[in-house]
Amino acid sequence: MEFSYATTTSETDWADGVMDNVEVAGGGVVLRTQTTTRRFDVRDGVHDLVVAPDDTLYTVSTEGGVYQYDPTTETRERLLKRTDRTLAEPTAICASGNRVFVCDAADGSITALSTDLHRVVGTLGPDLTDPTAMAYADGTIYVLDDGDLVAVDRAGTASPVATDDLVAPLDIAVRDGEPYVLDDDEGGPSIRRPEAGPDADGPTRATGFEADGEAFTPSCLTILGDQPVVSGRYDDGSGHGIFVYDAATGAFDRRVALEGAATEMVAKAGDPDAQTLYVVAGESRHCRGFEEVHEYAAHPEDDRHVGTAFLRYDSGTTAIDWHRVTLDIVRSSASTQVRLRYLATDEPVLSSLDADSFDGMTDRNAAMLRNAGVETVWELASADPESLTFMAPGWTPASVASLQDRATTELATQAADEWTTSEVIDPQDVLLDDASGRYLYVAVELLGTPDASPLVDAVRAYCPRTSYLRHMPELYQEDQQSAAFLEQFLSVMETSFVDVERTIESVGEYFDPHGAPSESLSWLEGWLAADIGREWPESARRELLARAPELYRKRGTRAGLLELIRLYLRHANPSATDGTGETGPVAADDGSDYRLFFIERTDLDSIDDAVVDRQYGDFLSAGRSFAVFCDALETDEQTRMVQDIVDTERPAHVEGTVVSIEGEFALGENSFLGINTGLTSRTFAMGEASLGEDTVLTPRPGEQASDS
Repeated sequence: MEFSYATTTSETDWADGVMDNVEVAGGGVVLRTQTTTRRFDVRDGVHDLVVAPDDTLYTVSTEGGVYQYDPTTETRERLLKRTDRTLAEPTAICASGNRVFVCDAADGSITALSTDLHRVVGTLGPDLTDPTAMAYADGTIYVLDDGDLVAVDRAGTASPVATDDLVAPLDIAVRDGEPYVLDDDEGGPSIRRPEAGPDADGPTRATGFEADGEAFTPSCLTILGDQPVVSGRYDDGSGHGIFVYDAATGAFDRRVALEGAATEMVAKAGDPDAQTLYVVAGESRHCRGFEEVHEYAAHPEDDRHVGTAFLRYDSGTTAIDWHRVTLDIVRSSASTQVRLRYLATDEPVLSSLDADSFDGMTDRNAAMLRNAGVETVWELASADPESLTFMAPGWTPASVASLQDRATTELATQAADEWTTSEVIDPQDVLLDDASGRYLYVAVELLGTPDASPLVDAVRAYCPRTSYLRHMPELYQEDQQSAAFLEQFLSVMETSFVDVERTIESVGEYFDPHGAPSESLSWLEGWLAADIGREWPESARRELLARAPELYRKRGTRAGLLELIRLYLRHANPSATDGTGETGPVAADDGSDYRLFFIERTDLDSIDDAVVDRQYGDFLSAGRSFAVFCDALETDEQTRMVQDIVDTERPAHVEGTVVSIEGEFALGENSFLGINTGLTSRTFAMGEASLGEDTVLTPRPGEQASDS
C-alpha cells in the first residue's frame, strides 16, 4: 500500500506550528510551565532565624528556645530548651555545617550548639555590647554590634571590620565568605560590601530602592543564589514586599507581596533553581516560607490547564483525501487528556486579516501586516515576532505579541466551532472522515493539572485516503453504510500492517546517527560499541555514533581520549570558554580544547623545582598514570562523566585522574604557571629591562667581581 505522510517530531517541526499555552520539551509538546511561589507556615514568635548549609532552618523564639525545622518533612524539633542553658536575652543566630551559634545580648556571649548532639558544646566571649544580627562564613562569625561590624574568630576574639563609612547598619548577610551590609545613612539606604576592594567583581554598593517605578524602604537583607534580596515597605504606604536586586540592570524586582513589615529574612543556600526564602513579619513575628515551584500554567483565557498545538500539512495536490493521523503519546495519566481536531481544505487562507473577520484587528494594522507579507491569521500566529517588529516600523515587541495572541485566539475559536473533533480521548490512531483538500490543519489539545501534563512526541498525517476495503469484493462496497463500518473494522488490521510496512521502508533511518529515533539510539550504540555515552545529552550521543569509526581508531591514545572529552563537553557545556576567551555554542570542528591539558610522569622530568614537581606529582597515583586538567567542568555530574570517559578509554594497566581547574592563572593562551610557563625571581627593573631576566651586571674592565 502506497502512502505519503508528513511528520512533526523534531523541535524544528513543532516550531513551524502555532503554540497556544504549550511548549516544546523533550522533543515533543507539553503544557507551558511557569514559576510560582508556594507559601507555607513555620511558626509564630520567631525572634531570629538561619538556614544551615544542609538547608535545615534554625530559629530562636522570643522565649529563648532554639528549634530546628526540616523543610522536606515540614517537622519541628526543639534543639535547646531555655532550661538547658541560660540564655537571658537571645538576639541573633547563625550556623555552620554542624554548629548553631546563638548570641546572648545580656552578657555579649555566643553559645555554640551541636546540631548532631542537641546540646551546648562551648561558649565564646567576645564581650559584645549591643548585638543585633549575625552571619557565619569560613570559620568567622560576623556580628552587627552597636552600629559596627565585627568579626569573631574561633577563639572568641572580636576584631572590627574596616567599615568607616557605615552609619546605621540594619542587617547583614554573607555570600562566598564575604559580608554584605544593609546600611542607612544620610544619603538613604544602601547595600554595601565592606571587605570588597576597588577591583572586586560586581557592585560594592547598591542604592536606589525602587521597583516598577515605586520607591520603597528596605528593612532586612539576605542573599538568594548570587543576588541580594531585601524586604521593605513602599514609601507611599501601599504595602510590603520582597525585592530581588539585579546587578546587570542595577534595579530591583518585586517577587512576593507581604501582609506586614518583615523584621528578619534568610534564604536557603541550596540549588538556586529551587529557591526558598523564610521571612519573619508582623506583630506576632510569624515565620513563613516562600518557595519557588515550577508547575504547568492555566490558559490565560480559561480556568483550565489546557493548551493546543496547531499544525498544518501541505500535500501539494488539491482535493486529495487525507487518510489518517497518528499520535505518539509518550506520557498520559488519569488526570490528563489529549484531544484531536482537524480540518482539510483547498484554501490556504483560513481567515483573512481584516477588521470584519478578525476580532480586534484595525484597518491600519491589517495594512501594515500585508506590507510585511502577512495576510492570514495562520501566518500572523506562526510568524517570528522579531521579524514582524523589524518589518513594521512603530511596533514594539509587546504590540506584536498582543496581535499574535489575538490571532491564536481566533484560530482556537475556529477549531472549536468549525473543525472536526475526534471522539477518541488520547487518540493514537485516528481514521479521518470527510477530510478532502490540499491542506490538513490539525489541533492537538492537551488537558492537564498544575502537576501533570501529557507529552505528545510526534504527529503523522497520511494521504491519500485508501483503505483495505479496496481489496474486498465489490459486493462489500456497494452499500454505503455497511462499507463505512467495514472500513472502520479493517482499519484495525490496517494500522498494524501499515506501521510495519513503514518501518521496513524506513529501516535505513535506524542506521543513521542523526536520523534514528531517540528510542533506537541505545540499540545503535550497542551495535557500534559506543555505549559509553548512554547518559550524555542526545546531541552528544548522535555525534559520538557518527564519529565512532574515527574515534575507535584512536582508542587508548592520548589524542583519542582528549577528543572524546572535547566531544562530550561541546554538548554538555556548550557555553564554556573555547580556549580563546569567547563563549557560545561550539562547532564540531572549531579546534576548541576547553583548556584540556594532559600530563604524565615523563612530562614532569623537565621541572627543576621540587615543590612544583611534588604538587603536580600528587595527581599521578602510580608510575604508569596520567592526569587530565580541565576548566570547563561546571557541575559534579560533568566531572563524573569525564572521569567515566577516562576510566573507560584508558589502557588497563594505566591509572587516570581528572582534575577540575578552579581559578587557574593563565598567561597568554593555554599557558599554565608551573607546567609550561615559569616565572623567575625579579628584584627591580631599570627602564624596560628586568634585572636577572634580560639584564646582567658584569664587572667593569679592570675591576674584580665582588663576592657579595
